[in-house]
Amino acid sequence: MKPLSLIAMLLCVASLSFGQTLPDIKALTTTLIVGSAGKKEKVHLETNNTDPEDYSVTADNEGNFTQAFNPPLTVGQYILVWTEDSEGHLSTKFPFIVKSNDEALKSILAPTEFTAAKINIENLRAANLLYANQTVEYKATIWNTNFSLPVVRFDFVSDNPLKKGNVALFSSIGAGFGFSLGRWEVTRNNVGEITNESFSNSFSIHMGAIYASTTGENERNVFAPIINIGFSDVQIGLGYDFGTVAANQKRTFLTFSYAIPLYKLTKTNYRVFLRTKNPISVK
Repeated sequence: MKPLSLIAMLLCVASLSFGQTLPDIKALTTTLIVGSAGKKEKVHLETNNTDPEDYSVTADNEGNFTQAFNPPLTVGQYILVWTEDSEGHLSTKFPFIVKSNDEALKSILAPTEFTAAKINIENLRAANLLYANQTVEYKATIWNTNFSLPVVRFDFVSDNPLKKGNVALFSSIGAGFGFSLGRWEVTRNNVGEITNESFSNSFSIHMGAIYASTTGENERNVFAPIINIGFSDVQIGLGYDFGTVAANQKRTFLTFSYAIPLYKLTKTNYRVFLRTKNPISVK
């Protein structure tokens, strides 16, 4: 058996003999340690190999703990970590290596370019804390809703070899839901909580419906399910009209419209579906 494997095994056996398990370290950087232990257990940290310990923090009701380092530690440095329960039982002191922010993020996030926004909640908490008091921008895909204001409609016609259809301006309103791809920017406070966020759309696909009604000589009703492809907030859509149409008019039509995403009215009216694991900018 390799010496390091033997040492690790002996340390695990020793920790069990004390009735205490080692804490689970999610992230350890030059300025911060994030992890979990038993509920309300004390976590002791020795950063310079001198007694008594340099830091002591108590895990919360869910077993999570966070401790900032001042002055900062050094990348590659080892610190000793151990726990203490309410009866004073101590676990074995175990060394953990200090990593850079980028290294810590790579170890706690999924190893794919795109990852679900709601990954392992403890790992996500650790990642968020690494960006405390900063504004971070990601490439992201969100699930959202919008209002659609069709401006131009192209109606296909039949039985007329001289033209394919008619172009008309019309007043209507629609609504849809779907996915938008773009950039998601979040600002976090000193405990990693989001205090402000915004999304800018580059490309989108939405499904929905539009409606319009006119009276008088040209009475007409429009009700049509529609699928839109959007670039920024401009959409091109394909619909099928279940309302009243002219005798030679086909029910399939194209439309050019302007979309008003609801996240522009209320910033939280969307859900992040996917995002890049690493930010594209940090301010």
